[in-house]
Formats: sequence, structure tokens, C-alpha cells
Amino acid sequence: MKHVFLFLLLFYASINYTKAQMVGERMAIDLGAVENYNNDTVYYYFTNSGSKTVYFLPIQPGENYQVLCSNKTIIPGDVFTIGLIYYTEKKGRFNIEVPINFSNSLQPIILKLSGQIKSIHPNALTICPSIENSKPLNNRVPLNIVVRDKVTYEQIKDPSVNVIQNRRTITCVPGFRNMAFQCNCEYGRIKVNAEKEGYMPATMVFDYNQENNTCLILIERLPVPSPDTIQIVYKPQVVVKKDTLREPPIVYIPTSESNTGFNETAYKPNHLIFVIDVSGSMKDTTKLPYLKSSLKALIEILRPQDFVTLITYSSKTRVVFENVNGQSKTALLYAIDTLTARGASLGAEGLNLAYEMAHQHFIVGGNNQIFLATDGLFNGNHFKEEDLFKKVKQEATKSQIRLTTIAFGKTKGALEFLSILAFKGKGKMLRILNLNTDKDVLIEEVKSGSVR
Repeated sequence: MKHVFLFLLLFYASINYTKAQMVGERMAIDLGAVENYNNDTVYYYFTNSGSKTVYFLPIQPGENYQVLCSNKTIIPGDVFTIGLIYYTEKKGRFNIEVPINFSNSLQPIILKLSGQIKSIHPNALTICPSIENSKPLNNRVPLNIVVRDKVTYEQIKDPSVNVIQNRRTITCVPGFRNMAFQCNCEYGRIKVNAEKEGYMPATMVFDYNQENNTCLILIERLPVPSPDTIQIVYKPQVVVKKDTLREPPIVYIPTSESNTGFNETAYKPNHLIFVIDVSGSMKDTTKLPYLKSSLKALIEILRPQDFVTLITYSSKTRVVFENVNGQSKTALLYAIDTLTARGASLGAEGLNLAYEMAHQHFIVGGNNQIFLATDGLFNGNHFKEEDLFKKVKQEATKSQIRLTTIAFGKTKGALEFLSILAFKGKGKMLRILNLNTDKDVLIEEVKSGSVR
């Protein structure tokens, strides 16, 4: 029936061709040299200069491109917009031709796109076409969901993914080269579910918006009891912000009797939460680079029983990764390398979130420690230093969650503020002033805090 309708529509169009005509502005676009190619959308514009309504006809999905349309009915005088996205992971010259059809003509119009790709953006392949290749344009950045193994950080093959929004379940579809899943939902808070045979199902609450549009959800394998391995008790977790049930704490039971280096007999397991200031003032030749070098040195010595959470703050607070196992070194090091500085300094929000996650992933009998790295004071209309000092002291005393500060810069008020915070949090104020002599200060602080 669909083919019959298409034939009749084309036949009708051939009779009325002289009364309906689509005029395009540019059918061939050359992007020139492109740095950090990130699947950007290129727009083509048409005008219905005739006296009859024209229809944009469905096209076959392309393997490496996506066609978006502003609508499918173009009345006389209307301007019609087509968006074309070319997906690639290869650098170099490219030249593609995409045929599109309007009801007023039996011959397709060829859209041409070319350019010279100098480099590929790291997130280029996380945005992918959906099953329906021709769909209305909107102002939303596509929601992309990436599912990875919580321990190895490797991408999970063929998981089941869906989104729940406003009590409606939305099935997500694998996109370009199965690099990510894409779901058609509105901006706002959503619940993301991921399942895979042999893994524990995971649920994550995610605030989907224009700047926060890629959801990374980590799932872990079902535990296999073994007397020769570390025994860690897990239950499925729900990652939420506030006022929700927390997962049971991890209970660590050492099994090894070895006593060399940073081993489990001499040192307790760690959950280390780093809250890093990436505001504009940290955009210095030494501040953030020195911190990143020290962090990477620490990552290199972490063990399977150690876990790391990284939160950044500037104008907004962002969780870079949460409760990642210490043996996932490649993923951790890559994430640290991508940190850049810009924006304001809303540190209180980042610190509050850090305490939430410290409770959520608390290791009983382990070292649960927050590291705050900044070069200045916190901004914010509702922030009060005395309230923060009180909270930090209470968390250190009653909840056994220590706070250590990593101070950059030379501002007297900021250094005094960070010194008091560390004192209240039963930690230290560290300085990384010389990379040759101070690179290992984080390692020594973690060892000091986790020694048995």
C-alpha cells in the first residue's frame, strides 16, 4: 500500500509540475578544512516558488549520513530546511552525495557535501542516527546513551536500553555503528535503564539538557564467588541527587596475606572523591596541568579494591566519572586528560554532591576521603562559609568522611579558607608548587589516610 501511495503521489506531481517548484539556495557545500570534526549539521534551504503544495518524500536511510527535515509539507511561498549530518571516524578529504525527493518532480535533487577533516572530536561517534532517518528538526541536542562495563570500562555489546519520562517508557535504538543508543525524549529529568545477560541491571537518574546530552551508564557483571578474590558485597544501584534511597555500603573483606608496597594487608581500600575547580582562574600554565599530573601518578598505583569519583565545578557542577574501579586506568587517565578550565567557581555545590556520593558508595572499614582542589574562594548567593565549616566537621566526625584540600595560587584569603576546611575535615592542606618535588603528595596523603 505504501508503494502504491508513493506511485500515485509521484504521478500526481508529474501532472502539476508546472504549478509547484522547489528552488534551492546552495546544493553543494564545501566545509573546507575542519578541526575537531564532531558530526556538525549542515543546512540546505529550499523555497516553494510555485502555487501548489509540495511534499518531502521518504528516503532510504544512509549508512554514514542522517537527513533531518523541518516538516514534510511545504505550502506555496514556504522556506523548507534540510539538515544533513555526515558521520565518519576517518580524517582526510570527503565528498558525499545524498539524493532527496520532492513530490513535484520524478528526478531526485542531489545534495553535495565535501570538506577536509584535520582531526576527529573524541565524542564524534556518540551522536548517531535513529531508525527513522527523516524526522522533524527541533532545538534539542540528541540524547545519547553509552553503556560500559563498570570495571573494565569496555563498551557492552547489544544491551537493552530504555528511558522512562513522565511515566512513559521509551525504547532506545542503537545508532551509528552501535557506538551509542539514541532516544527520542524531551529535555528534563529522565530515568535510564540498562540490562544485559550476565550483568546486574542498572538504573540512573539523568538530567537531560542541551549541555548535558550524553549519558554514560556503567553496569557490572554478576559476582562469581571465589575464595581467592576480594569479597565485595554489591546490590543494584540507583544514581540520584537527593532525598532517595541509598544503596547498601560496600563491605570490604581482605583475603591476601602479602605485605609488599601498596597492598591490601597494609592499606585499607579507598573511595577517593576529587572535587576539582575548573573555573577560569585555574586556566594557568601550571595549576591544572600540575594537578592532572599528580592525579595520574595516583591512578597508576590504585588497586582493584580502590574506587575513584571525579566531580568538576565552574559555572556548573559535573560528574566526570563515579565510583570507577582503580584497575580501569585507561579510562580514568583519559578522562583526566580531557579536563579544561573555564567559567565561574560554584564550589559549594560540587562539595555537597561529593558528600552525597561518599555516603552512597561508602566503604565500611575503608578510607572514604574527599579531595578539594582549587585556587580560590567559592562563589554563590546562598553560600556561607560557616555553614560549610560546620558540615565538613560533622561529616568527618560522625560519618568518617575526611576532607583534604589541594591549594593553588597565593591569595591569602583563599589559602586561609582551604586551611580551615582541611582542619575541620580532619585532613591536610596540600600544595603542588613544583612538579618535580610535589608530584607524589596525593599518593602520600592517600597512603597516610588508608594505612591500617
